[in-house]
Amino acid sequence: MSMDLNKYFDERYQEMVQKNRLEKQAFVTISRQTGCNSFEISTALVNLINKRSKTKWKVVNKELIELSVSELSAKKNTIEAVFNAEKHGHLDEIIRAFGSRYYKSDSKIRNTIKTLIRSMVTEGGLVLVGRAGAAVTKDLPGGLHIRIEAPLAWRVQNLARKKNMTEMESLTNITVSDKNRSKLFQDFCKKTIDEFDFDLRFNNSTLTDSEIAQMIFDLLINRGLV
Repeated sequence: MSMDLNKYFDERYQEMVQKNRLEKQAFVTISRQTGCNSFEISTALVNLINKRSKTKWKVVNKELIELSVSELSAKKNTIEAVFNAEKHGHLDEIIRAFGSRYYKSDSKIRNTIKTLIRSMVTEGGLVLVGRAGAAVTKDLPGGLHIRIEAPLAWRVQNLARKKNMTEMESLTNITVSDKNRSKLFQDFCKKTIDEFDFDLRFNNSTLTDSEIAQMIFDLLINRGLV
């Protein structure tokens, strides 16, 4: 007998809300423009938290794709297409639906991803990087929503250096990736990233990764979340 994953995680989420309705389960979401140092910042933040907190925090990024694949029994490239906000024509949808026994609709994948994210952050102790995390969890208590930005020229040079690519290749990568991330965010939130009320926005070109991590950490302490 197959399990209704959406129902399972929704029931689990509701149980957690009831059990901890008077207690904030702390978590952080980090949204970033392509070319900013989200990995470095989130890792530094978790290291700071884990030196103080009894509960060990962790960073979740691409792991979510692997978890979604497992829960949906879907092909990895299908999940990645949803995360990348790719759109398919009507004919392509029919071909995909009848051509693979693993096919799941984009809508079902998005709903399951949303339920997975909400279930994970409800347990607290999580830094969720990207994946429209802020859009999916905006109504949950205990969340701190961060946006990392920088001027385009800085991001182009930074990504080119990190990925060992030309600046033209970097610019192309950034243009496509930012467009896909913006579309994914809007699909989940019904708002653009610019319209979303992040708690803090940081300029990665003028602030070091460690400075950004420290300021987020200080705010978590001030709010009594760690």
